[in-house]
Amino acid sequence: MRYILAAIGIVVLIIFVVIIVMRGSSGPSSKSASANTVTLTDYINKDSQVTLTTYGPVVGNDQRQAVRITVSPNNRFFSILRTYESLPENAQVYGNNQTAYSFFMHSLSGLGFSNERTVKNQDELGACPFGQVTVYQLFSQGKQVLNTWSSNCTTKDGTFAGSASGVTRLFQAQITNYSELTANLNY
Repeated sequence: MRYILAAIGIVVLIIFVVIIVMRGSSGPSSKSASANTVTLTDYINKDSQVTLTTYGPVVGNDQRQAVRITVSPNNRFFSILRTYESLPENAQVYGNNQTAYSFFMHSLSGLGFSNERTVKNQDELGACPFGQVTVYQLFSQGKQVLNTWSSNCTTKDGTFAGSASGVTRLFQAQITNYSELTANLNY
């Protein structure tokens, strides 16, 4: 009888350990649930800037185009980038102030600018060869704090987990006569 009770006790203990191990390994695997989550509004009063770069399709080096918009507390920058070396062309600089930057950063935060996710292909290179890839970055004191991306080929691509269309529209709205500046782009 003693041996039967001991065997039952061991079986119950093994089942209990298996259940605990299974629960511990089934937690979320999303990067957005990690301790590295960035709170965008924490960077408003710091030496920071946010950048949106949209790259066109994969074409010959001389045909490669991209648009970069950078917003900081003091300035808003726009440039068209040519070739895969991202040589700036038609650069424009507009003034900015702390109040405008604060509104902008809060709006970006509401659109999920700092939301990240884990995907199968973490690298944006070649992810959307016939469409557009957009890179979202946050810099503080000259160091990159956040770098995510999305594409317009499929919603399954990209580490960016916010509203891609909303963030893009908000960045474009920061640049006076954005439509005229980008009228000759081929993507």
